Formats: sequence, structure tokens, C-alpha cells
Amino acid sequence: MIRRQKWILEDQLHTTIKKMDEQLFKLQAKYDDTQKEFDVESREYESLNAIFEPLKERYDEVMEIRRKEEEARQQAIKEQVELVEC
Repeated sequence: MIRRQKWILEDQLHTTIKKMDEQLFKLQAKYDDTQKEFDVESREYESLNAIFEPLKERYDEVMEIRRKEEEARQQAIKEQVELVEC
């Protein structure tokens, strides 16, 4: 009777271990696929970033020039209004 229970428990244990191994292998395969996709997208991002970084710098320069021009325009309008009011 004890041997039979031992055999049943060992069989259940082996079955559980086998199922867990299968689940682990599936998860590992999914992780590996996800990691490959991430690596590809990361390289694409770096490539695009290398292209767009100089454009962003130029954009920032242009926007700074426009900001200064707008400030100068606003200052000129303010001075004209002050002259008219005097």
C-alpha cells in the first residue's frame, strides 16, 4: 500500500515537473522572440535617432531665431504704442 502511494506520488511529481518544464520552455521561447524584436527595434530607433538628431538641432536653432524675431517685433510694437500715446 505504501509503495503504491509512493509510486503514485512520484508519478504525479514527474508529471508536474514535465508540465512545468514545458511551460518554462514556452516562456523562454516567447522571451527570446520578444528580445529579438526588441533588439531589432532598438537598432532601428538608434538609426533613426542618428538621422533626426541633426534635424532636431536645426529645428531648435530656427525656433530660437523665430522667438527672438517675435520678441523684437513685440518690442517694436510696444515702442510704437508708447510713442503714439505720448
